[in-house]
Amino acid sequence: MITLIDKLTSILWYQNCFKLITFLNLIQEKVRLQNDTRTKGEQELSLLDEQISWLNQEKMDLEQKLSVNKRKIKKRRELEDELTTKQIQLAVCQERVGKLESSSIDPKALVRDPDTGELFKVDPINKHKAGTTDDLHLSRVREVQIREPDQTQLRLKLDSVQVQLLVREKKLLEYNLLLQATNRLIEKLQHRAGQGHDTTLQLSKTMNEHQTEVNQTTKKLKATTAELTMLMAIAFKLETEVEQEVDNWDSWTTAPERPNAYVLHIGGQAGDHEANTNEQPSSFKSLENQGPAPLTHAIPYGANAPFRPTEPGANMRHFRKPKPKEIEL
Repeated sequence: MITLIDKLTSILWYQNCFKLITFLNLIQEKVRLQNDTRTKGEQELSLLDEQISWLNQEKMDLEQKLSVNKRKIKKRRELEDELTTKQIQLAVCQERVGKLESSSIDPKALVRDPDTGELFKVDPINKHKAGTTDDLHLSRVREVQIREPDQTQLRLKLDSVQVQLLVREKKLLEYNLLLQATNRLIEKLQHRAGQGHDTTLQLSKTMNEHQTEVNQTTKKLKATTAELTMLMAIAFKLETEVEQEVDNWDSWTTAPERPNAYVLHIGGQAGDHEANTNEQPSSFKSLENQGPAPLTHAIPYGANAPFRPTEPGANMRHFRKPKPKEIEL
């Protein structure tokens, strides 16, 4: 009995759960539909906002155009008055043109004033020439009072024109000959100028090459002179040191450190050789004034042998080569 009741309760509970699930599904569907309607409404509202902004812009444009048109309307009366005056002037001009055209149709008609319509009168000088005192009016036709030349006069004029034509043809031939001669001279001069241009180009190239060689030799000369001065200074310093050591030979205690007779003999020969040599340049005279400086002088090494540097090995590739600066004297 208890099992049946439990089963019935479980069935009722499942039924209630199913009803609740269906109810929840219906509610979710309604919420989805409402969300869809809300999104559609928001889209429509955004479209309406865009239309409103566009209409506002159109409204502003129309207001601007309306203000411009109002400004133009203010000048309308002035333009209408000007138009009426121009129309009146046009009518007057058309009337005057019609009168002039009517008077110009007949070549024998008398000349009239276009403004008043009255006939023009002849000047008093022309009246006196005509031999009348009556009022004469001007006509559009004026007779040319020129006598026609005879055949003899025409022949003479024709002969003179032919003579002038022959003279001008002769001058034209002379000018053509002069033009041809000048053209030949111009061609010859152009050919010579071209040849001269080639020679000048070659000379300029050679001059540039010699100039570069001169610059290089001057640089080398400056470098060698500077090196020579440095070597001479070092030699003079060493010679002074040797002389000091020779002067202080009494202070040497050990026998190996004393200079032997052979070394002193070589030193004397070096002094004699220095006395017989030519005079040095002026740039080294300042060094000579400080004291005697023989070029070759034996240094008494004694027990201490001279230092000999080792030969360069493979590690020399790690050292960067020096870039000597250019020396300007």
